[in-house]
Amino acid sequence: MANDQIYDRMTYILSGSELDRIQVYNDVDGMAVLRIDLHLMTRKAVKKLLDETILLMRFPFRLDLIHGFKNGTVLKDMIEHEYSNERITDMYIPEYNPGETFLEVA
Repeated sequence: MANDQIYDRMTYILSGSELDRIQVYNDVDGMAVLRIDLHLMTRKAVKKLLDETILLMRFPFRLDLIHGFKNGTVLKDMIEHEYSNERITDMYIPEYNPGETFLEVA
């Protein structure tokens, strides 16, 4: 699926300035990547966004979640320890940036 089509699909769950949180691109292997800035979102809103995004995208892709680290780890901890979805095949928190989490979605 083309990146502009992915972005268009995101309009079903995000509107207006919320869409500014999303960047869509392909990694070096051609996999679709959705980079989402979660700053200032609540745990409940993040869970809903992740659930809806995974449901909406019916193909393998990667979520790059930017949740921050210096001003608290509530979102990071929720994603790492509490959030689950049967389509998530891998989770990676890079050592160089503990404010990001990468989720591989099948």
